[in-house]
Amino acid sequence: MYPENNITDLRQLIPDQKLHCLRDTPQFQRLRNIKQLGGIYFVYPGASHNRFEHSIGVAHLAGELAKALKVKQLEQINDQDVLCVQIAGLCHDLGHGPFSHFFDGMFMDAIKRDKKHEKASIEMFKHLLDQNGLKEVMKKYGLKVDEDGTDLVFIEEMIEKPQDKKPQNDKSVSNWPYKGREEKKSFLYEIVSNKKTGIDVDKFDYLARDCHHLGIPNSFDHQRFVMFARVCDVNGRKHICSRDKESANLYDIFQQRLSIHRRACQHKIKMAVEIMLKDALILVDDHPDFKIKSSKGEMLHISRANGDMEAYTKLTGSGFNLYLEQAREILKRVMKRDLYRCVGQAKVCSYDVTLDYGMENVDPISKAYFYRKDNPDKGEPIPKSDVRTTALISIYEQIKTKEEKFKKVFNDWCKKNVEMNQHPPSHSNYQKPRSTGRGGSVAAIFHTSLFINERPRQTFNSFESLMLNIVHPSCETQKPVLLVIIYRPPGPYTEFLSDFSDFISDLVLSSDKIIIVGDFNIHVDAKNDSLNMAFNLLLDSIGFSQNVKEPTHHFNHTLDLVFNIWHRN
Repeated sequence: MYPENNITDLRQLIPDQKLHCLRDTPQFQRLRNIKQLGGIYFVYPGASHNRFEHSIGVAHLAGELAKALKVKQLEQINDQDVLCVQIAGLCHDLGHGPFSHFFDGMFMDAIKRDKKHEKASIEMFKHLLDQNGLKEVMKKYGLKVDEDGTDLVFIEEMIEKPQDKKPQNDKSVSNWPYKGREEKKSFLYEIVSNKKTGIDVDKFDYLARDCHHLGIPNSFDHQRFVMFARVCDVNGRKHICSRDKESANLYDIFQQRLSIHRRACQHKIKMAVEIMLKDALILVDDHPDFKIKSSKGEMLHISRANGDMEAYTKLTGSGFNLYLEQAREILKRVMKRDLYRCVGQAKVCSYDVTLDYGMENVDPISKAYFYRKDNPDKGEPIPKSDVRTTALISIYEQIKTKEEKFKKVFNDWCKKNVEMNQHPPSHSNYQKPRSTGRGGSVAAIFHTSLFINERPRQTFNSFESLMLNIVHPSCETQKPVLLVIIYRPPGPYTEFLSDFSDFISDLVLSSDKIIIVGDFNIHVDAKNDSLNMAFNLLLDSIGFSQNVKEPTHHFNHTLDLVFNIWHRN
């Protein structure tokens, strides 16, 4: 993945000279001083990357995907389309404030202002063009960038999309909300930012980049998405679709996002740091001596700076000159790691708080479209898969003398809202309940020091499975071990042998180290049993070793098995 490559020249990522004039401006260079992950940098020292390199990466991937689609379906995409998509990728985050999402999230929420970075990005993009005289340059490149020019509007719409009010399955309604491109090019709006499915190059880049700097393994391969992406017809509109066999790869996007949020974005130290930064900025924002000069000569509070792009250009995550004593004391505490203390945390009911795939309780893959090998021009959805998530609520004490009072409030809240733990202290669990048929469910209890990432679930009628990638903290640079937990209900086994053969054949192609455990309801102790003989032949043909030699059931039968395959590279 490109964040790990030794790239020393930015021209390797954006070789097109047409983008260099946008990159080499004060408005874009400002992004060098805006941390991509906000307060996470105080927890993970490696997370020092900024919006600057992320934006270049998104421009690179946007061009890569657009050009790949152009090669496959030349008549639907022209060079101006590709350039506009790249510009939108390059400029989509121009509107971020100090510490990225912290500024338009926690800080803006606290002062009751609602202006998201997408809108500010559009305003900053226009300001960039005007201040650097780049509209004439863009016109030389064949783009229409006057105030109502279709290419300028197209770029803005890719950064922040208008509401699409057309019912998905209503072909009689023509309510195309975009002005930059006609409806026949609807798929272009899915490249940089895809609000419908969440599958876009913005996410491709930040997953790869954030994982690289956080030291978290990244299981998603964006190159496979680009390889199999096609423009297909879905209910009268053109959408970017993937091959039906690629659904598991797409699930990795959202599994990876969930892992980053669980391990980094919701880290209690990061939350404490950002709460303290919020308090410091609120004190500064209210102070009459700390203001930023606007384009009209007015002095603006920092919370109002994103309404004037000249003032906003000066506002980044570095160089804060905080004269106010109270704010300076809070920031000193942050630097000394004298943080607001977490007085308790608890798992809460899923209807109160969830960590999800970015679309609340909706499975994002159910919103995506796929094509079959025998019909590559038609897209259609695939069956949904349920996702169950949990979250942690943490309460932070801001005045040390009130700690006992906070603990009492927290404990009282827990008594009313928190489910009883079903695992030992310092442990957590994954589980997959069985929704229909015979049998119970599969589950795993593990120590919280391990890094666990659940793989997309596969559904078979003949058995249940739960697949977990496991990495020990001391082995973070190595490939994960794949743990597979199986339950096969008693009964006919012909279908099971066929399903399980396909299942483990796919596993060995994707993992070097595999451990499979479970209750197979196969009498491996019965040497002449036909199922046992066929099962052992299957394991031997792929190279698995079965390790259970003693009885695990009554009548001295061995039904619970542990087998593995271990390739040493």
